[in-house]
Amino acid sequence: MAAVELTVFHVILLFWSLRTAESQVMALTGCESYCGGIEIPYPFGMTKGCFLDERFKIHCNSSSGVPKLTLNGTELPVIYISVSYSTIYVKFPIALANCGVKDRSTVVDLEGSPFLFSSEDDFVAR
Repeated sequence: MAAVELTVFHVILLFWSLRTAESQVMALTGCESYCGGIEIPYPFGMTKGCFLDERFKIHCNSSSGVPKLTLNGTELPVIYISVSYSTIYVKFPIALANCGVKDRSTVVDLEGSPFLFSSEDDFVAR
């Protein structure tokens, strides 16, 4: 039987125009900039008008008492965003199997998103 673990991968955003000093990166005026202790800089955001487009929307669910951020259209928990380094870190589920079963992989569908996996097991913006 396969055990599922979480590992941390990071998302690379290829927005050269957004590469600025970390201190200058912030949410748009009037937009929430934090969920829990995680800063959410533009192009990401949580409410309409605060993110570049729907693909950069971040969901902040604090109903359990501990805020959980996820990238729109995925269940991937966001743990850190750095526009300066064009990176978003997410916890990514992986399946471990050594049971002789051919297809025990965990699939994350990135269809329609601006992200893809790089050769370094990162996400990158298309």
